[in-house]
Order: sequence, then C-alpha cells, then structure tokens
Amino acid sequence: GEMGVAREIFGAMEGSGIKACGEAYEARIRAAASAADAERVLWKMMAEGGVAPGGRHYVAAVDAATRTGEHDTAWALWSELLEKSRSADSDDAVRLQPHAPAFASALRLCAAAEWSSRAASVWRSMRSAGLRPTRAMEEAVLAAVGAAGDVGEVLAVWANVEGD
Repeated sequence: GEMGVAREIFGAMEGSGIKACGEAYEARIRAAASAADAERVLWKMMAEGGVAPGGRHYVAAVDAATRTGEHDTAWALWSELLEKSRSADSDDAVRLQPHAPAFASALRLCAAAEWSSRAASVWRSMRSAGLRPTRAMEEAVLAAVGAAGDVGEVLAVWANVEGD
C-alpha cells in the first residue's frame, strides 16, 4: 500500500544520500497504515533524521489515526499538540502553534468519533484563538454534535456558526 511506497521512497533517498525534510516526513506520516506507524515516523524517524515535529506533522498523524478508526490515539495526539504548544519555548511554540488545518483535523476526528462535547470544545478553542472557520469546519462540528444526538449542543454551536 501507500506505506510500502513511502518506505521505498525513503530507502531510495537514503541510498542516494538525500536527507529527508519536514515535507517528506509529513508525506510518510500521511501514508501510514495505522496510528502506530504514524507515531513511529513522528517520533523515532524524525528524531533520527534531526527534524523536529511541527504542527503539520501532528495534523498528519491525527488524520492517519482518524482514517484508520483509532480515534483515542488521534485525540491523544491532538491533545499533545495543544499541550506542547502551550508549554514550549518561543521557537517551538511558533512551530507547534495549532493553525486552521489542525483545528479542521480535530473537528473531522470528532465527527468521525461522534464526540459532541469534544467537538464543541475544539470549536470554542478555535474561535478563542481568533481563527475563522471554513464551511467544512462548520459542517464537521455540526456533524459531530448532531451524530451524538446532543440537540442542545447542536443549537449552541449553530448559533455560534450563524454569528460568524
């Protein structure tokens, strides 16, 4: 599958003496067949390659874990990104700062897992960070709270969506 192709490309790069960059690691994380594969690339391989994981690498890992149905692992990765961005020194804080794609990834996760309260929490965090939602983000948060059957939360989030 995709992970096998990514492995071959990385092997060819190594064999040619080409050092993998952040974008190459992001692509390999996105090709991961499981959350464990994504985490292995995120932590072990990037450390060995001397590349510090940034927000986009976490987003790729959250997306990979969501795609494979490993929702708890995806949420743990999202939570770790938030925690690291808050406790990091200034250079790391900028590299790890959650951005619109990170919030969109967390909202897609919440929709896939049907996590109403977490989706509403991500939505509030995103809005308090000053980020404007895209239509896809609005649909993801409404899908998450709606799938969980939490009518009160749907109305509260919808009021917030409509206010934008």
